[in-house]
Amino acid sequence: YLFGYMFIAMWIYEFIVAWEQIAFCYATQSWFFAPYVNGRKDISQSVWLVGFVVGITYHMGTLVFGSLILAIFRIVYLIIWYIHKQLQGSDDGGAVNAAARGVAACMCCIACVEGLMRYINKQVYLIVVVNSNGFCTAAKIVVQVMLAEMVTFALLEGATKAFQVVGGLAITGLGAWITWLVITTSSYFTDPDSEHFIASPEYVTIAGGVICALVAGMFMNIFDVVSDSILMCACLDKKHRKENGLGPNECLPPRMRALLGKSFKDDAALVRS
Repeated sequence: YLFGYMFIAMWIYEFIVAWEQIAFCYATQSWFFAPYVNGRKDISQSVWLVGFVVGITYHMGTLVFGSLILAIFRIVYLIIWYIHKQLQGSDDGGAVNAAARGVAACMCCIACVEGLMRYINKQVYLIVVVNSNGFCTAAKIVVQVMLAEMVTFALLEGATKAFQVVGGLAITGLGAWITWLVITTSSYFTDPDSEHFIASPEYVTIAGGVICALVAGMFMNIFDVVSDSILMCACLDKKHRKENGLGPNECLPPRMRALLGKSFKDDAALVRS
């Protein structure tokens, strides 16, 4: 029963994560495809709340299926991890050690495939929101787009991960440093006669750093989903216009047009010819 309860808990967790992702995908694509009015896109600031409603009312089956896939990978990984631990604790000799190495290799493969599926799922939810396709059809489109724009996705993913690491460390470090600076220089906290005297500022600083790390993690998670969604919107729009002989999209943000300018100009020239 233990693994059953763990599986249900993981499925619920993955469903909540997927629901959050589809909400931000909805908000991102609403902003991306909105026309410019007086130099800006007129989008409601509460569009992400609409995304939660759309996700649970129109795409709940997709969320359930996508989260089920990840939950299965997680529970299989835990089962294999448990087997690996049991084999490591055995003293039966070389055959068991060989089996343990084989199980460890399986764990690495499953973790790799799970990471790939987790990345594809984010893109699938965007395709589902934009085109209202089913999960499998959307996954096929995602693979096609990513293969066609492999270099672009690789560069963005690398830049995004670098920004996440640097941003997370910067927010955590800066928050901890400010906490230490305040509680060690202000008499409000350093005066033993003060009601708010802190005898051990190190522990408070650590707590402040942990809180900053949690905030940074949430922000960087949203940044990751939104950046991937914007690029997928651009590549999906590019694919659609190329297949239907349409001109360049005037709703494309200027900075993205400048970033991906050569690729989009080449396609626009091909369409015109």
